[in-house]
Amino acid sequence: MIKFRVLFVLALFPLLTAADCSRRFEHDDLVSNDNTPLTLFTTTHASSLPADGLSTLELRAKIPSEAVKANRVIVFKSNGGTLVGGTNNSLDVPPDPSGTATALLRSSRTIGPVTVSAQVKDGTALQAAFAQLALEFVEPDGSSILRFVRAPATAPADGATATRFAVEVSESLPGDQRTVTFKTTAGSFTSVGQTAMTTAIAGVDRIASVLLYSAKAEGLALVTADVGNFHAETPLRFERARAQTILVEVEKFTLPKNSHMKVTARLLRDVGVPTAGTIVTFKAFDVDNKSFGVFKNVQRSQDDGSATAELFPDGGGMPGRARIEVTAEGSRAKGTADFELTAAGNG
Repeated sequence: MIKFRVLFVLALFPLLTAADCSRRFEHDDLVSNDNTPLTLFTTTHASSLPADGLSTLELRAKIPSEAVKANRVIVFKSNGGTLVGGTNNSLDVPPDPSGTATALLRSSRTIGPVTVSAQVKDGTALQAAFAQLALEFVEPDGSSILRFVRAPATAPADGATATRFAVEVSESLPGDQRTVTFKTTAGSFTSVGQTAMTTAIAGVDRIASVLLYSAKAEGLALVTADVGNFHAETPLRFERARAQTILVEVEKFTLPKNSHMKVTARLLRDVGVPTAGTIVTFKAFDVDNKSFGVFKNVQRSQDDGSATAELFPDGGGMPGRARIEVTAEGSRAKGTADFELTAAGNG
């Protein structure tokens, strides 16, 4: 009976050994005992990436140049973001002759830790050589994706001045995602009509720009720019547009002292018109350069830059060549017009 048991065990031993060898062979197909040294690092030595779904980080894995051989690749894996060109966050990259393999990791919009790894693979067999790297996807700074690079603080409220605004987009934005939407709360993106929104595509210099035409009224405008989920904004103050030239027209070339006449001032600018509501001052001087008369029904400037008043000599002034002088608030410009002041009852 004892001999039978010994024989049974001896008979079973080859079967156990064969099964064990079979299991080891299957395991070796997945991970061999290759001890090729492997390092993994980022080319910029950065350990974090903005969680904006756009930013990228270059990963490099390196083995000794003498370890480079046919059918040998470096397998990059990540548990967050996207390995550009990979599948299911796995990417096989053949090393170059120096033993270096490069991959690009694009961030997701989820803030938190991320682990990337690299492992040597020969054919279908993963080797023991393995390295990993801890990274962090952090709260993105919107200005790193989109920022104003040209944003004047003021513009004249003349209804016509064109002010250029420009933004710069990140180089990480793909070319087909570089259309920037601009909006304004005052002024217009077209010279005719009222257009409060427009778009511009960033060029090879990553700059997108627009012209904003001034409003006619003083006030604060907010200019915004959006690309994807990113936003930037800047204020613009429309300031009173001053007159640069003043033209004066008189209703009559001859004015008796006991009569009156209408005087029209036209406030002008090289571009646009002076801001409506500008205070206009009218004065009359006689042949001796002495002030006389009274101006009534004096208007502030209108949308077209005009302002009117009525001159009543009220019997004052020396008859002869007289003139009217007109000035406007905040401007050094002065307009004049001559007329003949006559005695009462002469016309």
